[in-house]
Amino acid sequence: MTAVLRTPRALLVDLLVALLAVQYVVFVATGSAWLVADPRDMAGFGLAVVAVAAIASVSVVPLGTPALVIAGGSTFVIGVVALVWGLVPTLGPVLVAVFVASVVVTWLLTVVALRADQQRGASRGRVRA
Repeated sequence: MTAVLRTPRALLVDLLVALLAVQYVVFVATGSAWLVADPRDMAGFGLAVVAVAAIASVSVVPLGTPALVIAGGSTFVIGVVALVWGLVPTLGPVLVAVFVASVVVTWLLTVVALRADQQRGASRGRVRA
């Protein structure tokens, strides 16, 4: 089994997803976090982090992967819904939790797609940088 090549952009995406996850855990544990005071703020923070991660991963991720396109699109839609409905007392925290979970799932799918793409390249004698 070969290791996935970690480019600086891929590491940046990993760092951004970790930042979002830590921010969410702190928000759930304390009720507020850095730049976040309510579920709507958390959704806005998450959308900003996801936008930067998506821009950083454009040259890293194999774009033809349908699962990534569907996961990325649905994550964006869930984030917007969480942003719009974030202040509803019972619905806001649930939507933010689903949004953060979908970001993590999309990131995991990206890691799997990169590993599969690298293994296909290694079996053809090329290495992706």
